[in-house]
Amino acid sequence: MDNEEFEPIVRPKITFAWWNTALAPSAKSRKQKEDQDLVIRVLVALAITYGADFISLGEMSEHDLDYVASNFPLEGWTFESGVTSAGRGQFDLCYAYKHDVFEWFSIEDVTDTSYGATLKVAQCIRLTERFSADPLVIYASHWPSRLNTDAVHHYRNILCTRLRDAVLATKSIDLSQAQVIMMGDYNDEPYSMAMDDHLQASRDRDLVIKNQALFFNPSWAMLSGDGGASRGSYYWSKGRTAKWLTFDQIILTSNFLSGDGWQMRNTNSMVAEVPELNAMIKSYKSEFDHLPIFVSIEKEITHV
Repeated sequence: MDNEEFEPIVRPKITFAWWNTALAPSAKSRKQKEDQDLVIRVLVALAITYGADFISLGEMSEHDLDYVASNFPLEGWTFESGVTSAGRGQFDLCYAYKHDVFEWFSIEDVTDTSYGATLKVAQCIRLTERFSADPLVIYASHWPSRLNTDAVHHYRNILCTRLRDAVLATKSIDLSQAQVIMMGDYNDEPYSMAMDDHLQASRDRDLVIKNQALFFNPSWAMLSGDGGASRGSYYWSKGRTAKWLTFDQIILTSNFLSGDGWQMRNTNSMVAEVPELNAMIKSYKSEFDHLPIFVSIEKEITHV
């Protein structure tokens, strides 16, 4: 062993993406082939242009997933359904990932029924990154629209609190300090009371490193982008003071900022710019209203 030399190897970055496709609100498909084909083209752009390795998709149905998976032109991708019943509603989430990067381990619904209604908190996806054999955990969420649950509704506080509890339990007990990524359409801005006080997702990197009970929310950067879609991912044409909103967010546990595990890469932009989708979003004839967002991580691994 004394004569063996160890050389550091930097693992090429892994990129995670989230997109609310608008194909199937509440998992009820609109069954529009032209929209499904556009979704495929956007996914190809995420894979090729942005290097996505794992993509969570909101507002999907089994019908849409079958079509997208059957017609997806890139090799090496696996599609998984997260469409499940939850009380009177359904989770409308699906997932796509590169099977040479990840081994799929499990998926579990996280719900809350403390006020009689079934709240869809998140789906917990457990993965193993094949190169390092490290476990990574995703909590994907699609929370109620502002049309149904206003910004200060107590349901939002419950959703944030339950998500926080689930993530902290996973991080500290399960999988031995697992690294956890939260992503989704939270239908709330990063600065909202629920996201700030109850989820405790902070924009302050140094504070999160010091206080590992906080989460790091890089999505704040979308609030001060240089014009256009970089000011948010959700387009609301009737916005009085802003038309681009930051309802789609990716949030990470503190161990992505320090230590010897996977680390978040610095990025100036989280919004995936897809010109064809941008044009559709601003068309009053289109159902599309969200752009994808993404974040990348990397890790230095030492081998003999």
